[in-house]
Amino acid sequence: MKKVLAVLAIFVFAVACGESYNTQEHIDKVFNVHDEVMPKMGEVMALKKQALAKAKEIEQANGDSTQVASFRNLALRLDQANEGMMVWMRQWQANAQPHINEETTVEERKAFLNSEMEKVEKVREDINSSIEAAKSALK
Repeated sequence: MKKVLAVLAIFVFAVACGESYNTQEHIDKVFNVHDEVMPKMGEVMALKKQALAKAKEIEQANGDSTQVASFRNLALRLDQANEGMMVWMRQWQANAQPHINEETTVEERKAFLNSEMEKVEKVREDINSSIEAAKSALK
């Protein structure tokens, strides 16, 4: 009986200490954020065009140079949000494979995917806030 309990205790300990990190679940969480904002990229670029057109319109009417600069800065912000997504996707493509294939340790996968989540959440924030700012300014 003691041997059975000892074996059972070892088994329970081994299972408790085993790798329980679900890599795919965390990859899915990262890509849920990506998939939420990727469809907005066309809107980002359309708003950038509108902001630049508005800046040009004001400039051609010899309008307020502060407004011209404001619309150009808004276009730049939208462009930077777009570029943030492109950079994130290129970096994912270049670095994710060993983690996706679970060729790295659990700790390395956790660190990588946590870092990627932070990056893609920043991309989401930049995209959403630049769209909101553009819509407000272009009313």
